[in-house]
Amino acid sequence: MMPTGNPHIVTAEDIAEVEAIGFNITSDKTPLKDFLLTYFPGFDLREYLKEIDELLTPLTQAKIEKELAYFEEPPPMIIVQFYSEDEGNDQTGLALSRTFIKRDDEFIAEHDFFRIPVTAREQGIGKKMLNLSLQQYLRLGVDKIVLEAALADGGYVWAKAFFNAT
Repeated sequence: MMPTGNPHIVTAEDIAEVEAIGFNITSDKTPLKDFLLTYFPGFDLREYLKEIDELLTPLTQAKIEKELAYFEEPPPMIIVQFYSEDEGNDQTGLALSRTFIKRDDEFIAEHDFFRIPVTAREQGIGKKMLNLSLQQYLRLGVDKIVLEAALADGGYVWAKAFFNAT
């Protein structure tokens, strides 16, 4: 897919803001700014992470961990994880994991995991998360979204969003 809209050019200020939001950034070598410009041009990672933080932080009183890892080893990838200390609790846990992969000329977004507390369900949070993700996917030119809808509401949620199993 060709990227749409105005491509974002990542800056040092973007990276500083990602760190200010509280994301722990880990990598094997290349500075994040250079990595994004090389492998994921147009991806407004700062905006994406800021929107995730603003949407999900109010859903829990538990301590939240925010992780961003990126790797150049083929294939280049970015892993975003946002989770509460009680992430494994089906009732109160909050967890999000996304992986972005650049394989040859194909961009892949993997929806690894998403859980919100029971008290926050059926309030449109999943739809908002999907919308903010799709906006970035269009900017980046994501060719494929990979997901497994194995949790309690997963199949229903994705079917409502007009995703088809392949």
